[in-house]
Amino acid sequence: MLRFWKRFLDPIDVLSESIYSVLILMTFTMAVRIFDTDIAARPDFAQSWVHSLFVAALGCAIAWGFIDAVIYILTSLAERSQARRFVRSIETADNHAQAVAHVAEMLDSRIGEVTTEAERARLAVSVVKNLAGYHPAETWVKRDDITGALALFSVAIVSTLPVVLPLLLVRDPFVALRVSNLVSVAYLYLIGYWWGKYAGTKPVRAGLMVALTGTILVIVAIPLGG
Repeated sequence: MLRFWKRFLDPIDVLSESIYSVLILMTFTMAVRIFDTDIAARPDFAQSWVHSLFVAALGCAIAWGFIDAVIYILTSLAERSQARRFVRSIETADNHAQAVAHVAEMLDSRIGEVTTEAERARLAVSVVKNLAGYHPAETWVKRDDITGALALFSVAIVSTLPVVLPLLLVRDPFVALRVSNLVSVAYLYLIGYWWGKYAGTKPVRAGLMVALTGTILVIVAIPLGG
């Protein structure tokens, strides 16, 4: 699975999707008691309630993963469309100087802080020269788009399994919710830790910051019935 993700997704994409999925599921599990406040008075119904909650939470994770997979495909299409528009703007420039100026403007916004004006000017001339006869990729959906979307979908599902498993393994509904919340916070810390390690920041601080977000959600939701 890790090889599959590494092949089609950037590590930041994997970590971001994991964080989003866990937070979405935490919001769901913490809000559910607002609509089921009488469970404590119906112990005979508690077991089926927890089972239903597990199914609903898993369904929530699947729905979120599907939505993100579709957005991934749409984003890929938009990026290729943007590339085609950029090339088209160079091809339809009134003259060579205008085409170079257009490329230079794009470079200013992308690499302006790490290059000099002279370097960007030379690079702009080179880009215009290399774009002659270049045909960018078509904008329709490709196999890599579908595969990448499936990879992102699988990240959403796998990353939420530790959060939903307590709802399957713990019989008491309220204990199951609390265990799920604790696992979520611990899991968010681990994801944040790896995020910090990959991004070159302090891993412990990044992990605590991400976990703190989940903890605040729990603290806010419990008084509201979560």
